Amino acid sequence: MPVSFTPDNIPRYEAQFLNYVNQNFQRLKNVLAAVPKETISSTAPSNPYTGETYYDSTTQTVYRYNGTAWKEESYMGNRAFRLDSPGLAAMVTGTLTIIPFNVGSLDTDLMTYSAGTFTVVKAGYYVINANIAWGLSAVGTTRETFITHNGVYASGSASPPNAAVNPRSSTCYPAKLAAGDTLIVYGVHDVGAPLAVVGGVSATYFEIVRTGGA
Repeated sequence: MPVSFTPDNIPRYEAQFLNYVNQNFQRLKNVLAAVPKETISSTAPSNPYTGETYYDSTTQTVYRYNGTAWKEESYMGNRAFRLDSPGLAAMVTGTLTIIPFNVGSLDTDLMTYSAGTFTVVKAGYYVINANIAWGLSAVGTTRETFITHNGVYASGSASPPNAAVNPRSSTCYPAKLAAGDTLIVYGVHDVGAPLAVVGGVSATYFEIVRTGGA
């Protein structure tokens, strides 16, 4: 004989599943909203947590808080420049003479320049190179280039005379510089008569590379 029955209702889980997904999505949104975002400002955030970073929009610098102080993470501006010299027609023998430089490539975010003196704007670790190309002469024993840091001798190098090719004396000075520090490049020779300093980017020049923050 025929058998009749009434099947049970098949449960539908779509609504429960969607509700579960929505609840977890809202929880995730709340967690992400609570995560601190990197601040873009001209001043450091107050009450920072260790590891927090902020971008100083004025100085183009990213800082990270190490638990006690803000430390430079990276500097977004130019990190180096090189200047050539117009040269000197005649440098007096035995006299310390400031070497002049052209300022067309000067990065004023790093340093300013006036009357032979470089003044640091952006503190940090620097590598500084200075080179002087001397005029031809076989007389005397030395031609020297040196750098002063805040008026104190910092680095120097000498080259012997040469009447066939322009001798060059160069010096390298790696240093930690503070804002307001000054650098000056000097030359001196003992020819016994005025001696030219050869100008030009391939002859007499001053160059710096900023390698990191202080």
